[in-house]
Amino acid sequence: MVQGAQESSQKAETIKESMNETTKAVEQVALTAQEQAETAEKLNELVLKFSV
Repeated sequence: MVQGAQESSQKAETIKESMNETTKAVEQVALTAQEQAETAEKLNELVLKFSV
């Protein structure tokens, strides 16, 4: 019974670590997406200068 509880605790800790890693990855994706959106906006502004 104790062994089962220890295994469950270890599995829960593994899941928690995995969730933390996933959260960090999603945050990085969001930052990258924001940077790309800003770069695209600047590029559009530059293109408009040459189009006029």
